[in-house]
Formats: sequence, C-alpha cells, structure tokens
Amino acid sequence: MFLDCITEWISSRRFKPVPIRLDSGVPASYPIPLEMGQVLLHSHYQMLQDEDRVAHFRRAIEDLITSDDIVLDIGTGSGILALLAAERARKVYAVEVDPAIAGFAARAFDASPNREKLTLFLGDAAYLRLPERVDVITCELLDTVLLNEPQVEILRLAGSRLLKPDGRFIPAYARNFVALANCSFRFYERIDLRVAHWEPTDLPSARELTPWAEYCRLTFGPDAPEGVDAQVVLRANHRGTATAVKLMTVTGFGNGDEVGPCLTMNRPLVIPIPEKLDIVPDAAYRVRLSYRFGERYQNVRCSAARL
Repeated sequence: MFLDCITEWISSRRFKPVPIRLDSGVPASYPIPLEMGQVLLHSHYQMLQDEDRVAHFRRAIEDLITSDDIVLDIGTGSGILALLAAERARKVYAVEVDPAIAGFAARAFDASPNREKLTLFLGDAAYLRLPERVDVITCELLDTVLLNEPQVEILRLAGSRLLKPDGRFIPAYARNFVALANCSFRFYERIDLRVAHWEPTDLPSARELTPWAEYCRLTFGPDAPEGVDAQVVLRANHRGTATAVKLMTVTGFGNGDEVGPCLTMNRPLVIPIPEKLDIVPDAAYRVRLSYRFGERYQNVRCSAARL
C-alpha cells in the first residue's frame, strides 16, 4: 500500500524523487531501511499525540513565517510542520527519506486545501537540490543533546546551499545541560546493565545530585560546530554516589519560546560514568564531556572528579 502510494505520487507533479549522489566529501546522512517504516510510524503517531511539542512548533510557525516566505521542511515525517507552514507561507517544499512515512505525508498533502503550495521530495535532504533558495527551514529531527539525529549536519549543509542569507531556522538553537546523578544499573539483584538510556517521562531512573549546568549552546546553521568538548564545574546540593551524568536539552524556536523535556522531545539521557564518585553537599566537581553531534551516544566520552 505504501509503495503504491509512493509510485502514484512520484508520477505526479508534486512528488519528485531526489537522486542520491554520494558527492565527494559529503557524508551520507541517516539512511533508513524500508523495513523500519512501521517502527518509525509508531514514533510519528506518538509525536502527533504530543500536543506540547506540536504547540511550540505551531507558535513559532505563526510568529516567524509570513505570506511571502518560501519554506523547506526537512525530515517532514507525517508532514505536520509542512502543513502548518502552508497555512501561512507562499510555498512549502518538504523532503522525507523513508518511503513508508512519506506515503502518509503524500496523502495528507493531497487532502490539504493548501496542496498547490506543497511539493514533496522523496530522498535524502543532504543531497536535495531546489530551484530556489528558501526563507525558512523547519526541521523536527530533534534529539536530546543532539546525539542521535543528524539535525546539526543536515542544517549545516542546507543552510549553506538552500537558505537565503537572511533566512531563519525553526527551531533556532539548542541549549544542552548536564548534572551528576545516581542511577542504579542493577536489577532484581541478578543483572548489572550499565547502559546509556533515555529516561521515561513517567518513570525517572536517575536522581540528580547537583544542579543542572549549561555546557553547550548551539545555533543551527552553516557555522554550527561538529561536536562538543566541554568542561563544567558543578557544586553538589545532595549527598549520594554519582554513577552517571544526566543530560538534558532546552530547544529555542527563535520567537522567544523554549521547551525542555516533554513526552517525545528532549527526554533526559542518562550515561554511566567510568567510576563511581562520592558526592558531598557544597563540594565542587568537574565534569568533562566530548562527543560528535549525530553520531549516537556510543561516541560520548565523559568523566567526573572532585576538585
């Protein structure tokens, strides 16, 4: 059914395939196997259920997009951001790499009263070519501390090739925070599993022993760095044993609006530290973090020590 839908839209004037060219020096970005489609559709269902997440994007689109603007929505998924943008913009391009998900966006676009404004591309946004530069790029490839999604790299490439010099990004920036935390990695007195994990919103797994400290603020665009190498000093406000760092992101939308952890966005990430550390109230501790954006939590290097 999905492939039938894709075939139909590829032959139409609004859905055009993007040739995937492995240009020299341009990294491939996050190809998704077709068989993953059903799993990812479940994720998009949850994101659409997350009214807080959608509301922040809706407000930014209403505040920042005008009737003269041309918009590009990268990683359009279900198409919700492109559809919201089409209610205000003059024209909206959208690109999605996964055919199963793109099939849903295609049908939603076709049913939209603004369908004449919408053009949907199937392919990898890293190699997208448009007939014109755009005024606004929207992108929902968000992940805690920018680890697992390729948003930073994609927006660096798109910002240099596809955005007008005075163009805007929605969202505009990400602020990343760290705290020392106590997390038990032992289960049922039988299993030790020291793994990085996202903390469920309804089942916190790690108790913070220090206040949050901002270690990185990244503005999306061509000049964004490739990663983080940061040190912060944390002063403890609880007694306990630190077994992990806890990471969290606050996303800024460019209209004065920010959002921290919610149901499907910016969930805290817990990463074990190499050695346990006794934490004493009012004592100071240095935490060092280094990783490359979009290369998954396995590439995170972290350490902590008392000063």
